[in-house]
Amino acid sequence: MKRHSVEPDKNREPILKVLETVLPPAAVVLEIGSGTGQHAVFFAQRMPSVTWQPSDVDGSAIDSIAAWRREAGLPNLRAPLQIDTTQETWDVGAVGAIVAIDFTQAASWPATVGLLAGAVRYLPHGGLLVIYGPFLREDRTASTLETVEAELRRKNPAWGVRNLETIAAVAVGRGLLLEQVVDMPGHNLTLVFRK
Repeated sequence: MKRHSVEPDKNREPILKVLETVLPPAAVVLEIGSGTGQHAVFFAQRMPSVTWQPSDVDGSAIDSIAAWRREAGLPNLRAPLQIDTTQETWDVGAVGAIVAIDFTQAASWPATVGLLAGAVRYLPHGGLLVIYGPFLREDRTASTLETVEAELRRKNPAWGVRNLETIAAVAVGRGLLLEQVVDMPGHNLTLVFRK
């Protein structure tokens, strides 16, 4: 049941550095699309004052997250929730921040819009939405992400590298302000939105 991926081991330290600077010290953080559960365990270990709430839409991912959680035995790591961002309501309590790592490119556009809409519904005023992944933007050449885009589309035609300006426009239209765009290793960005 416990799955492992190399990506979380590669990107967890740079993502942690950003999270440590933007997350409130005692926040309850909802992670959307927790995948294997590796990030959830790592961030809960490294930020003990933060309560980490993992989630995923996929049942096998939920099983993997639960296995990682059992092994880690961390008091600030909650049991995983099954959340589909395309649904109007999510079964989640109060949260101070939402984090989505490598979600938007491996999800349909409706799921990405649902993430933004859900952030507006479930975050308090001033709450943060942090999204990490590859993004197209006006000041970057698309050729640097062509290989990533092609690989994603081979796996699922609904997936793909999203346009930063498009996501920002949809977010603003729903009541989120893009506060920061942080350049990350490997042609990735971290977007920090505030409600």
